Amino acid sequence: MANVRELRAISHSDRKSDKVDAEKLARYARLDPEILRPIAHRTVAQQETLTLIRARDVLVRLRTGAVNSVRGLAKPCGYRLPASSTLTFAKRAWPYCRRAWLRPSPLYFIRSPI
Repeated sequence: MANVRELRAISHSDRKSDKVDAEKLARYARLDPEILRPIAHRTVAQQETLTLIRARDVLVRLRTGAVNSVRGLAKPCGYRLPASSTLTFAKRAWPYCRRAWLRPSPLYFIRSPI
């Protein structure tokens, strides 16, 4: 694989077509492959780690959104939930929600830490 953005002759060409671009790439590769600045693909282990990091990021954003939603639903009813981290939110907010309008509580879904 080559990083085509590094080659102005291809990326800024007035005659853009797959055929012309492929021919230019072939000529550059035959002349000096290092001109193409080859890229290295991720290994399977690197890709798995990246996927795990991205999945965790999604879960953390969803948990934060759920906490913010519960706070937003409680506020118009006159309840101000105590400040807490997302890890302890369910435990600290439960007494307020139990007295209020949240039966069964949506906090059930965000009790377990990620």
